[in-house]
Amino acid sequence: DSNDNTVLLRVKDDGDSISEEMDLKDADGLGLKMVKHLVAGQLKGEIRFNHDDGTDICITFKRL
Repeated sequence: DSNDNTVLLRVKDDGDSISEEMDLKDADGLGLKMVKHLVAGQLKGEIRFNHDDGTDICITFKRL
């Protein structure tokens, strides 16, 4: 999904949710570190987690 200037990448499933206590800033898994580096560092974007009915992750960044 996207508008003229922003791209939204959304991944959602209805399985076990990521814990609400998880702080994205303190996550230390290699995969999440790589995604954070790419999204925040390279794309100047944002990652959001929604913990309702499974896992719902939204990544937004400006269209290149």
